[in-house]
Amino acid sequence: MRVGVWGWFHTGNFGDELIALYCCRLVEELGMRPVVFGMRRELALRHGVETVEGLDAFFGSIAFCLFAEGGCLIDVKDSMNKKGERYDELADAAERHGVTLYPFSIGGSGLGEGTRVVGGIERLWERGVCGEAVVRLEGDVALVESFGGEAIYLPDMLWDAARCFGVGRERDRYMARPLRLGVNFLRNRISKRFESFVADNLPEGVEIYFVTVNTEERVRGEITARVTSDRVHNFYHRDPLDLLRFVGTLDLLISGKLHVGLTGLSLGTRFISCRGRDKTRAMLGALGEGLVKRKEMELLAQLFADPELIPAWDTPWERIAEEKEASRAHAGVLERWALRHGASVGV
Repeated sequence: MRVGVWGWFHTGNFGDELIALYCCRLVEELGMRPVVFGMRRELALRHGVETVEGLDAFFGSIAFCLFAEGGCLIDVKDSMNKKGERYDELADAAERHGVTLYPFSIGGSGLGEGTRVVGGIERLWERGVCGEAVVRLEGDVALVESFGGEAIYLPDMLWDAARCFGVGRERDRYMARPLRLGVNFLRNRISKRFESFVADNLPEGVEIYFVTVNTEERVRGEITARVTSDRVHNFYHRDPLDLLRFVGTLDLLISGKLHVGLTGLSLGTRFISCRGRDKTRAMLGALGEGLVKRKEMELLAQLFADPELIPAWDTPWERIAEEKEASRAHAGVLERWALRHGASVGV
């Protein structure tokens, strides 16, 4: 059986690309064949993923579809996608081919029924093309139900990604010193001040890595070190599994991005979300107050003044272990959907 995987996979973003690969792995583990819409060609070739371009060709080749656009329920003020026409195009194609979409680990901004979603997403339910949804914030169950759909809650699927791909904690491969600090920030009004502060104040015994979560075509939007040294480095995202492994080598990572932080925590890397969007603050803030900060310069000054905070930042490891374990249930949900469509699961 061929199972479609549809999402926001064409932009070269770490989280979206890892979602695509994770969905493919779950489908394959159940003995089915994944087909992805819109993945970067070089990434698909590297991982042996079949891709299809064109909605009719895509929906005409699959039995059902995992709708894996993770942040599709976020509030319109928090969304980079202000246009909903593509959801109508998606619904049109699904209707033409009689294919059911199963929203898989989708989420919002933590506002529940009060979310003002991007126009068009609710029509996927109103037009009857969506089956049961899996949402990654408990409050989004009610939001999906307000569209006329049904949903269950599971923690974000990528809590399980490291286990699924056999990626482990690799910090121990390196000496205890220097400490390894990763930072990922978008370029903004403080960018130059941030870079000069690092250059002038990086304490002895600390290495800093400027990490990008987008491929090189989009990297201009993220801060990277213009001058590198033996203690100031850049790490560029080219493949999500390479970045996943790298994050597991750090003591602490600071970023506003959800999935690079979440997967880091799953690997035992401490993480602080700084200037994250509502979806990031909602998910990680529920785990612990220390995971969410707002002012990157103040945070960096605190860490540089006391570098021993880097490997010791208070982190709710027991809660994280619970999220990782609960997230594994995504495989069982997918199996249930496959059996509904007549798959011989595991064959």
